[in-house]
Amino acid sequence: MITQEEIQKAYQRAPEHIQTWIDSDELAKAFDAIRTKYNLHVDHAGNLAIALDAVILELKQFTELPALLKEGLASLDDATRDKVVKDVNDTVFVPLRALVKKHADEVATKAREEAELNHRVDTMIEAEAKLADAEAKLKTTPPPVIAPARTTPQTQAPASILQQKMSTAVAPPPSVQEVPAPNPTPVAPPRYHGTDPYREPPA
Repeated sequence: MITQEEIQKAYQRAPEHIQTWIDSDELAKAFDAIRTKYNLHVDHAGNLAIALDAVILELKQFTELPALLKEGLASLDDATRDKVVKDVNDTVFVPLRALVKKHADEVATKAREEAELNHRVDTMIEAEAKLADAEAKLKTTPPPVIAPARTTPQTQAPASILQQKMSTAVAPPPSVQEVPAPNPTPVAPPRYHGTDPYREPPA
């Protein structure tokens, strides 16, 4: 059987979340419920506590718990000890496994966040170094000499055929000289061959 001194040393080396679970009210209530349910006297209760602490602190494996209880609860029959093992698993180690998993997830999340933060910091440092290097090069590099621009005479593009046709002056058609119309020959009024009633008759 594991001694109380060994348990105390293992407790001092245990992670904080394991120490918190051993000292928790939840574990104390689970232990008291099992002791009361099976009417364990003081010696059996002490041996059960030592067996639980040994497995929780990983001095023993969980698979060794039945053998530890068989030694510590020797006055109980096998069927009762099996029930004790089941109750211990349900009320002590199932919550403990959930606690360990939660702690592992928190550690992994924290490590990932720290890695991302370190990456951002490294990226900023690298960018600042590149900027400083570029500024240093600008200070040491003389400004470039800009040659005057050569003036190239502009050549007017040849006009298209349509533009040439449109720009060509269209000569007006030759004026047609008006020929005066000939004066009409006066036509004598027709003579009246009838008798003039106002004319005197010839003698």
